[in-house]
Amino acid sequence: MILGNFCLGLASLGLILIALTLSQSGGGGVNDTGGSFILFFLSFPMFVVLSGAYCALVAGGKLDWLGAPRGPQYFGVVVSCLALTIIMGASAVAHGSASLGLPWMFRPIQTWAAVAAPGALIAIGFLWLNSAPENAPVLGRAFVGLSVAGIAAVGIALTSWFISSTAASEQQAHAKIEAIEKQNSDSDRQDLEKAKSADPEKDFRSLLSLANQYHKPDTRKLALDKILSNGAKFAPLLAENLQDEYSYTIGLRFLRDCDVPDRAAAAGLGRDAILLGAKLLRGPNHYASEVEDEGQLILDVADKLDGAGVDLTPAIREYRAALDTVDIRTGPRQVRVQFACRGSIDRWLARHKGMSG
Repeated sequence: MILGNFCLGLASLGLILIALTLSQSGGGGVNDTGGSFILFFLSFPMFVVLSGAYCALVAGGKLDWLGAPRGPQYFGVVVSCLALTIIMGASAVAHGSASLGLPWMFRPIQTWAAVAAPGALIAIGFLWLNSAPENAPVLGRAFVGLSVAGIAAVGIALTSWFISSTAASEQQAHAKIEAIEKQNSDSDRQDLEKAKSADPEKDFRSLLSLANQYHKPDTRKLALDKILSNGAKFAPLLAENLQDEYSYTIGLRFLRDCDVPDRAAAAGLGRDAILLGAKLLRGPNHYASEVEDEGQLILDVADKLDGAGVDLTPAIREYRAALDTVDIRTGPRQVRVQFACRGSIDRWLARHKGMSG
């Protein structure tokens, strides 16, 4: 009994600390993280000392009236103390905060349960430990009732929390999808307006970018119609963009995604753009992801223009050789990157019998 009373004395000190923390937090609030941490931290030692006190009850034969062996008695009191301590810790962490998703049925008690749950266990334990044998069943029933209520509350709370969390997650996911769809819709509408207002010659580069596969069909069609409306100026304008280091990839995407009247001329322009890309690869300042994307883009263009009467193999072989010279800066060092697109280019060259050994 001495050990049990000692454990209850420690639990009483813990209860005083909990009460002081709650009173100093002034009701908590969503920003009262310090008080919540202290209260949550106290939950584990409270569980230990309360379990110790009630195990002392079992050892003293105070639960023998149940008719169960001592082993199940020990297990039962530990589980009961754990359930009630969970309630204490959860209500302590959530005190004064409505933003933590506490089930609605527990919101009225989310502050005082941090004191009431351990307080009830301490009071029952003290009376039980120091009572006459004939009073043991009455106090035992009080403990069992409190335990059953606590375990049921934990089960209901966890179920309710799981359901509400699942519903909240679904709502957030739905809201995020709606936001993305709205953003995409707004972007598509802006692209269409841009295509409508674009001048076929002055805004040629912008129209090239609007004609690729990343835009809506109506925007692409309008952009392509305006591009081709340049007539005799179309080829020079396209050549100008394909030979510009800032827009040649835009022109290559156009060749990949759109059909042009003169495929042979387009293939010749594409070859020159690939050679420009190889030249730029031998220079500084590259990003690995951009090089990978460009390598795949060049292969897509080559496949699109295959059979147009222009041999693209020498240009692609030159690009492949330039890949072996690319260094990417990683921190203070320059690192030679093994690009994944090298294998794809090697296979393309092998199919076109362009490998030299």
